[in-house]
Amino acid sequence: MDVLITVQARTTSLNGQKRVCQNLCDLYMKTMRTGHEVSPEVDAEARKCNMRHYKRFRHLISKGKKINVAKVAVASEMVRDMWAIGLKVYNENLLT
Repeated sequence: MDVLITVQARTTSLNGQKRVCQNLCDLYMKTMRTGHEVSPEVDAEARKCNMRHYKRFRHLISKGKKINVAKVAVASEMVRDMWAIGLKVYNENLLT
C-alpha cells in the first residue's frame, strides 16, 4: 500500500500521460546481473513495448472489456514482442 501512495504522489505533479507512464516504468526498473546486460537499443525497444502494453491494457479496461480478456490480448502481444526482442539480442550476439 505504501508503494501505491508513493506512485500516486509522484504522478500528480506531472502533466501528460506519457510522462506518467515513463516515470512508472523507471520506478520499477530492474537491475541486470553481471553478464546479462543488453544494448541500449534493445533496452529502449523493451521500454517502448512495456509502455505500449500498459497503455493498451488501460485502454481496453476503460472501454469496458473484461479484465481477463484484456490480459489475454496484452499477453499475446507481449509474446510477439518478446520474440522480436529475442531475435534482436540473438543477432547482436552473432555480430560480436
